[in-house]
Amino acid sequence: MSQPSPNVAPAVSSVPWANPDTASPTAAPGDRYGYAPESVARQSAPASYGRFPGVEYVNIQEVFADGGYTSPKPITNPMAKVALWFAVFGIFGFTLVVSIVLAIIALIQAQSLPERIGSREAIAALVYDGILVFVGLSIYLLGLF
Repeated sequence: MSQPSPNVAPAVSSVPWANPDTASPTAAPGDRYGYAPESVARQSAPASYGRFPGVEYVNIQEVFADGGYTSPKPITNPMAKVALWFAVFGIFGFTLVVSIVLAIIALIQAQSLPERIGSREAIAALVYDGILVFVGLSIYLLGLF
């Protein structure tokens, strides 16, 4: 058996990015590899990247707490989800009334949340509750005749 050849890459000195000791001409101070976005300049003016969509609702102190990057807690409307689940079990009667009340509260809360988070679930709960009420009243009225 022959021995496998060692995987040693040859040193490339003609390519500027191959040597981390020589920084790129666009490198920021302290950025050896030239990857810092602040280091990019367009015709002697720093590049403007704008704001990433959705960051206006993020608390930066929560993201960079604990010494590392932690994703921010998503903005949710748990009342809308609860209303939808109560609507699913609305055939039992009592949960139908609870679902209607919770869905109305969730719709009011959704008005103050960005992009009205939870309004679709609350509307779905109200529509499903309306269908259950219509079917229940139809069965009741058909039973009278």
